[in-house]
Amino acid sequence: MRSAQLSTATAVALALALTPALPRAQDPPPPVDLDAPLAAITAALKDRSGSLDEEARATLAQLGADFSERPAAEQKKVVRAVRDVLLRGRLRTPELHSIYVAAAEALGVMGKGGAKALELTYTRKRFPSKPQWLPVRTALVRAAGRTRELGVVKFLCDCASRAVEDEVMLAAGETLAHYAQAPQAVRKDIAKCLILRMSGLEGQSVTGTPKDPVNLGADMALRTLAVIRTPWNGTLAKITGASFETGNDWQRWWNDHKRSSWPAMPGN
Repeated sequence: MRSAQLSTATAVALALALTPALPRAQDPPPPVDLDAPLAAITAALKDRSGSLDEEARATLAQLGADFSERPAAEQKKVVRAVRDVLLRGRLRTPELHSIYVAAAEALGVMGKGGAKALELTYTRKRFPSKPQWLPVRTALVRAAGRTRELGVVKFLCDCASRAVEDEVMLAAGETLAHYAQAPQAVRKDIAKCLILRMSGLEGQSVTGTPKDPVNLGADMALRTLAVIRTPWNGTLAKITGASFETGNDWQRWWNDHKRSSWPAMPGN
């Protein structure tokens, strides 16, 4: 009897020994330390020579790439830090603008907080409407659209319809294509903005009369249309499903369809 009990115990022990051990649940990775990347950005901003900008640009790109993996508290800290690159400290000379462009591009993947920071930077006019600051101004606008946040649609439409630089108008109209899957009411607001502006420019582009052969306003309108028409047509096609070449044709389509139900559009 005792021998049988020992045999049973031995068999159980042997079975347990041969049973593969269940893998232990892995501990979640520790939070990524933000001290080093934020210190690198701060050092670059203090260095007026721009010698540290390449490292700072790479750091900003990495902060954007890792943003969605961070907890909410860290995300807020990152948004504030990247926003401060644009809004705090002494403004650099325009030729050292690349760190500002990198900050704008990083904010473009940082959701609602990034969208707010981009709009705030643009509307504060820290980067004035001058040719040397165009790379930064257009980067701010394009990045705001990449967030796909509905809260900046009005801002982008204002840039498209009121900006004095053709390049900013172009950037705003192009980046609004990111809202192809937005609710119908938002897409209608975008279409109305772009169509009215384009058809208005076409009306202004009428050439001079024999009594007044020089029409500077018409020349300016024609130059603007040459820059924006094709990209804006692409955006309108993505958000409406229609396709036209001129603002007048779009205007006629809009008059016929502004109160109708629009189909959902595929993403871009």
